[in-house]
Amino acid sequence: MKDHSRSLARMRLALAATYRTYVERCRKAQATTMIPNSSVGHAAVVIANLLEHAAETHGSIRLVSGELAQEVYGELTPLVRKALKANCDLKVVVHCEHDRLIDNPFFEAVRAEAPKSIRSLGVDLDAGTHFMLVGDGAYRVEVDDRTRKASACFNDQSGLVTPILQAKFDKVWEMAREMAP
Repeated sequence: MKDHSRSLARMRLALAATYRTYVERCRKAQATTMIPNSSVGHAAVVIANLLEHAAETHGSIRLVSGELAQEVYGELTPLVRKALKANCDLKVVVHCEHDRLIDNPFFEAVRAEAPKSIRSLGVDLDAGTHFMLVGDGAYRVEVDDRTRKASACFNDQSGLVTPILQAKFDKVWEMAREMAP
């Protein structure tokens, strides 16, 4: 039974590495490919690559998240700092109140380096309101925020998804309030 468990663990690691490589290739090629993602690990890989894409292209970053979950955003603090150093225009809206973000390294980095770029709604919204948009064509949008099932793309050449996400972000940004220091 132990050998079976080890074999499964090795297979999971190999699949995770394959997924990471696939997403990186899509980012570098600015592929029009739709990338499915359906786990915390997938979310972290895709969001890391979106932040890299923003830093490489100096693209704007629009992020709407429930609470910047540690299991997704915890390791991404250096990448958000890199994007800010590349002069990316960052705006973040979180659904939760400020007190739920205490000791969140991603939140603290954004707040320290770009305090006016983060706002709170104070209420959780429906599915489809957890997303990241980078520039005019790269995005990740969750269709079910409980399971983190999402779609991502680094080049929305069709122009069908990104304008909708931008309009949704603009509306949510206006509804949200600045967070107290």
